[in-house]
Amino acid sequence: MPAISRRDRLIFAVTNALLYVKHPLFSALFRHRLGRWPNFATPGALGYLLQWRKLFVRNPAFPVLSDKLAVKS
Repeated sequence: MPAISRRDRLIFAVTNALLYVKHPLFSALFRHRLGRWPNFATPGALGYLLQWRKLFVRNPAFPVLSDKLAVKS
């Protein structure tokens, strides 16, 4: 995997900062519960990927598929 350039890191940092401003409550709650800021620009861990999907993928089936009891019925 190639190293990330300074320019790319700057773009990721600016993207994260803008999304912290756009979603302040969500970001603060994530920080309060997990002790770190969410990484929206480059989600790597499963928790980051799920948070990214909740914010940016507007599929109406996603809440139903996320609920275990709703999926079984």
